[in-house]
Amino acid sequence: IEEGSHKFELVTVNPGLITGPPIKKEAYTSGDMMKGIITGAFSPVPKVSYPMVDVRDVAEAHVRALTVKEAAGRRFILNSGDHWMSELASTIADEYAPKGWPVTTEVGEGGDFAPILDNTASKDVLGINYIDLKTSVIDTIEAMLKIGSLAMPGAAGEAQPDGSAGGEAEAQGEAGTGEQAD
Repeated sequence: IEEGSHKFELVTVNPGLITGPPIKKEAYTSGDMMKGIITGAFSPVPKVSYPMVDVRDVAEAHVRALTVKEAAGRRFILNSGDHWMSELASTIADEYAPKGWPVTTEVGEGGDFAPILDNTASKDVLGINYIDLKTSVIDTIEAMLKIGSLAMPGAAGEAQPDGSAGGEAEAQGEAGTGEQAD
């Protein structure tokens, strides 16, 4: 680039832990955390806090970073709030434990790690109105169920904590004889 002939503006978008509905079945960090909590495999819940943001807010922030003139040369922290893992677990438990999911809510001992990040610029300059944690978490789990990346433990084919396939006896019939149970 010749000096002075081409200019570009830089905007930096820094999201926290990204939650929200996935569109693919592949594993990802926040989905794995929610899957571990809802299936009871992630126990106890770590005593930590994360800045969390819904993927739809991240997408909106990127679009606005390109279209809002005042965003040029700025850095934007994206988070709907700093949420304890126990808050995430309680949100999941409130919605899914009554439906029979073995949700983990026990909180482990340990650190009180709680970063606090200021998202004021993302609200004031980009105009982001963040999706709340409950909506994001429920939408995440519902999408995971819909695309098949999450299934109730014990459902046919679902791996059990002991490594066996869930529903195996039911799929083969009573006691594995090949006969269907009544």
